[in-house]
Amino acid sequence: MTEQNALSLSDQAAKTGVQVKVDINADAIVTVAVSKAEKAMNATIAEKAKEIKAAELAKKTAEKNLADALEAHGKDLLGAAETAFKDAAKLAGGSIKTELTVAVAATVKEVEATLRVHASSGYGGYTQFQKTCEPSEAVVTSVAEAKRLEEALVALRAEVVAVRRRLTNLPSLERSFKARIIEGQLGKTDAGRELLDQLGLDTIEAEVLRLPSL
Repeated sequence: MTEQNALSLSDQAAKTGVQVKVDINADAIVTVAVSKAEKAMNATIAEKAKEIKAAELAKKTAEKNLADALEAHGKDLLGAAETAFKDAAKLAGGSIKTELTVAVAATVKEVEATLRVHASSGYGGYTQFQKTCEPSEAVVTSVAEAKRLEEALVALRAEVVAVRRRLTNLPSLERSFKARIIEGQLGKTDAGRELLDQLGLDTIEAEVLRLPSL
């Protein structure tokens, strides 16, 4: 029978009031329900993956903003000294190497700039200067944003782990649903209730003990 003929028969049945009975058993009902749950969980994982990617990009931007803010802060603190050392070395006919690093304290209450001026003698010696001050508004904002995004990433990854864990539990859930439907049907008759009583936990455990060991 072609699909068109099947549709035609269905239309005729609807017009004449003929009832078409579809046989759906417990397995089919549970399969549909579990399939919907699985589809929804996979959609959630896909959506969270997009959110994680966006949060990671935003975090990189926040970290770049923090690095730029710290560099600007360092220039404000010791940039003039760095320039002065270079100019003095140039006037003396020599050269020096400088390193200006900036770090923010864990409490975000202080920024420390360190300037190292390396000797040109080749012996690896250097002179170091340090200066601390309160962080700029840009530094505080960037630190807070980077922390917020890191916490968001941790939460999103935890959500994905939880959904994946639920996915692995679907086979067990499917068996449970089928058992509930069958128990409900058996419980409607005396014979069914008697069978359920016979198939209690004690009976199942006894049968399991009789199984051959692997």
